[in-house]
Amino acid sequence: MIYNHDMDGNVKISWNDFDFLVNNRLTERITYKGLEFDTILGIGRGGLIAATALSYKLDIKNLQNFGLNTRHSDQVVLYQKPNVFGKVLVVDDINDSGRTFTIAKKYLDENYSEIDSVKYASLILRNKTSFRHEILYGNEFFIDNWFTFPWDK
Repeated sequence: MIYNHDMDGNVKISWNDFDFLVNNRLTERITYKGLEFDTILGIGRGGLIAATALSYKLDIKNLQNFGLNTRHSDQVVLYQKPNVFGKVLVVDDINDSGRTFTIAKKYLDENYSEIDSVKYASLILRNKTSFRHEILYGNEFFIDNWFTFPWDK
């Protein structure tokens, strides 16, 4: 798979790339491992897009927003508390530093005793991430370039 770069050196993920990462990578890895989920949590906003696509591919109807913002502040903002149970898949567009998944894991561990298991998935996994706990990913990158997705401005 060949990714394009913009004039600033950012890696551009196209809609075709997105489809490949969801359909040919994440869905296949989940199916191959025999994983089943009761709930998909999409980390809003970019993770919701990937989570929605996965919910259709895996026929999981309990899709929810995990409105968690960790990017632009030292303070974590929770916009929406999900209603989860059973086997949970938490999805984001990129596992960059690992901070968002680390905070999500801590929050779920502390607030949901009715969860049987949690796995994490991202379209892109940066090899320098600090979060590798139960992670599924579409593609791993060993570069420091910024990634732009089709839904980014």
